[in-house]
Amino acid sequence: MADKKMGAPTKYQPAFNEEARLFCLLKGATDAQLAVHLGVAESTIKEWYKKYPDFSASVKAGKTGADMRVAEGFFKRATGYNYNEVTFEKVDGQSLLLALPDSELMEDSYKKKIVTKHLPPDAGAALNWLKNRQPDDWRDKIEHQHSGRIDHSDLSTLSDEQLNRLQDELLAKINNATANP
Repeated sequence: MADKKMGAPTKYQPAFNEEARLFCLLKGATDAQLAVHLGVAESTIKEWYKKYPDFSASVKAGKTGADMRVAEGFFKRATGYNYNEVTFEKVDGQSLLLALPDSELMEDSYKKKIVTKHLPPDAGAALNWLKNRQPDDWRDKIEHQHSGRIDHSDLSTLSDEQLNRLQDELLAKINNATANP
């Protein structure tokens, strides 16, 4: 009888699909973090992607969901947004009746107050967005192409360093031409 090689039984469980999805969604987890959470090696996670398509799809859904939440928050921060701030104010007995129409009455003469506030756009977030979405228009680094030749028609535009380099090149050419007639 031939010996069959048997590996250790897999630690994978179908319940890991939903657990992995939620962990990645809530934590924005990397494969390494997911592996620690599930008590396996990162290489095991990568093997499970190949072997268990439902697991792979669950992790991808969780990571995509987390990325979408971050992208939405970043977009809101870049463009500005309104939000409701909820506070509770203590009201004396006489002003209690005035408080009822405008807000919800809380226990022991506290009222819930909701104020809509505006967070203006953040210039840094907006610039980061534009640099990534429209790099040709917004990137910091502008690339120049050089032909290796200098246009000598207008020497007034050249810096002192460029003029000195040009002078050295011309003298070298003159010396070379007179040495080798």
